[in-house]
Amino acid sequence: MMRLEHPEYLYGLLLLILPALAFLAYVVWRERVLGKHGDKQLLMALMPERSKYKVYIKFVLLVLGFSALVVGMANPQIGKKVETVKLKGADVFVAIDVSNSMSAEDLKPNRISRAKQFVSRLVERVKNDRIGLIVFAGHSYVQMPLTSDKAATKIFLNSITTDMVPTQGTSLAEAIRMAMESYSEEDGKYKALIILSDGEDHEGEALVAAEEAEEMGVVIHTIGIGDPKGAPIPMMGKNGKSDFKRDTDGSIVLTKLNELALQQVAATANGKYFRLGSGTEELDFLVEELEGLEKRELSEKQVTDYKSYYYLFVLIGFVLLILEFLMAERRSKWIRGLNLFGNQETKA
Repeated sequence: MMRLEHPEYLYGLLLLILPALAFLAYVVWRERVLGKHGDKQLLMALMPERSKYKVYIKFVLLVLGFSALVVGMANPQIGKKVETVKLKGADVFVAIDVSNSMSAEDLKPNRISRAKQFVSRLVERVKNDRIGLIVFAGHSYVQMPLTSDKAATKIFLNSITTDMVPTQGTSLAEAIRMAMESYSEEDGKYKALIILSDGEDHEGEALVAAEEAEEMGVVIHTIGIGDPKGAPIPMMGKNGKSDFKRDTDGSIVLTKLNELALQQVAATANGKYFRLGSGTEELDFLVEELEGLEKRELSEKQVTDYKSYYYLFVLIGFVLLILEFLMAERRSKWIRGLNLFGNQETKA
């Protein structure tokens, strides 16, 4: 079985079109010029030092050399053997808070955007784990069931907004229970839940739900989104202009990161709490925690072991280009010395 590791590099062969057209134009022009100045064979006889065919040979060497380098960059590979690999992983639900408070801009550009960016990077880092998405505010919904399709996960992730759940509020308990109901098996082994929220739980049953998850063996990790000092919640005012959420007295409402609530939920379900900063350190810790989960066999796939041969084409390309560079258009001395059809003098 043959393949190219980087077939997109073959587009580099299109760069040969202009040189080929230029060479063709040169050949046509040269033939016309020679034709205007007399008989072509006579003119070539008057230029014994000039080779008739080397200009063509040099161009062919240039084209072949460049083509070999491009094919080498594409890295031709030949499959040596096919193996069946068993993929092992865990089932991980990611619950994202989409309440209005996640529009606060204490994290730039805002809390919900930073949460989505973090999850997107997480999806890239996990290996064989299946990922599912849950969105929650006053109620919870499964945005995407468990899947190993990373491209699909990112499509659903990008569609998440703070106005997609009509019932406002923040119910951590409902998000936890939604995840418990959405796992394919009742056994909590091989399962984890990651909650990204500012922790402003308006229901107060989060610890009870976390205890239920712990009894099933599900690990819950929580990610704090926001600043404990608080930030206003952007919204559209009555006059159609940008404003902030206000209470009945007209004062601006501040939404604060409730780290204690998220820490308690994580501790209850044998998980870890991380406060989202730059995202790099938190991501490394979280990926390490997920890799430590017990894994189960999810599927099998055929894997072909390929051997690369790019170096052969690169070597051929360089040899051809060096030959083209060293080859002069003048006729070689040993060829000039040949007189295969010359008349021999006869003795009287």
